[in-house]
Amino acid sequence: MKASTKQVCWSFYVLGLGMLLLGLFGGLTTGLTLITMGATFLFFPWAICIISIFNMQGDRMLWAALMIMLNVIAMPIFLLKKDYKTIGT
Repeated sequence: MKASTKQVCWSFYVLGLGMLLLGLFGGLTTGLTLITMGATFLFFPWAICIISIFNMQGDRMLWAALMIMLNVIAMPIFLLKKDYKTIGT
């Protein structure tokens, strides 16, 4: 995954998680709208991470299972880990 892709993923992740938490615990009247927008913003980095998981070598099935079951927790761990070798190289 390129550095620019990681930056886009981090931006969408932080925005989505912020909206989700603000919608859940903010006590605002627009809570449902914020929860929906936060979930939408969290979908984009999740999809990018899933695509890059299937292009990597090694323990990709473990990462895929973690990303599908625990996506909000596993996404930052996946984005912080070291670069991996892709199948093509």
